[in-house]
Amino acid sequence: MPATVLVVDVESFTTRTNPVQLSLRHRLYELLPRAFNDAGVSWRAVVHEDRGDGLLVVLPASVAKLTLLRDVVGGIAGRVDADGGGDRHAVSPSSDEHTALRLRVAVHAGEVHRDPYGFAGADVNHAFRLLDAPPLREALASSGSHCAVLVSDSLYQTIVRHGYPGLDPRRFHPVPVDVKQTRASAWLHVPGDDGCARRVSRAAAGHGQQQAPDGGHGGVQISAGRNVTVRRGLIVGGDVH
Repeated sequence: MPATVLVVDVESFTTRTNPVQLSLRHRLYELLPRAFNDAGVSWRAVVHEDRGDGLLVVLPASVAKLTLLRDVVGGIAGRVDADGGGDRHAVSPSSDEHTALRLRVAVHAGEVHRDPYGFAGADVNHAFRLLDAPPLREALASSGSHCAVLVSDSLYQTIVRHGYPGLDPRRFHPVPVDVKQTRASAWLHVPGDDGCARRVSRAAAGHGQQQAPDGGHGGVQISAGRNVTVRRGLIVGGDVH
């Protein structure tokens, strides 16, 4: 079935003690339904799977992708900020353990399959590869913001780049995704810290020019917010991104 996939992961979840993990999960499960409901998307209308340190949320095609990207994701970022998620120095009252709730978010759309065990399919896998992409991890780790968001290239091209009201394409920056067997492009957005997203994008592009995923030197790498056409081009001995 056609659907939009949103995956959320709590930063440094497995390094926390059990009481802090349970507290973070409780806060996350309070935050997400409110963000969806406030955006006009009933939490009851979506299906979600618990992933321990986060969630997989599958939205039916009837939910507008613009609403998800603009209102739901924006609401998640705003609520994490209100929760104190951006406070790196929040500590457990019984220890010096950090208790800040900070989130990585990835969004993709495509064909999703559901069987008695849950959701599966290449597009579900792709969403999780986005979530694990090093530029997204780096953006959250180096930012003072509450969350970092990575949007698939297909969603960027069909929704973000058109500049619909409330969704500024200038706040999304191209980054490569090189995770397991996935080699793709995606678009990084750090709500409240666009400078961080810009720096990570530039650093990732520089790394991609120096070395291709197979360890060789890449032939061509193009980062653009619009369609690019190459005619009569010959590329030898490298990858094309």
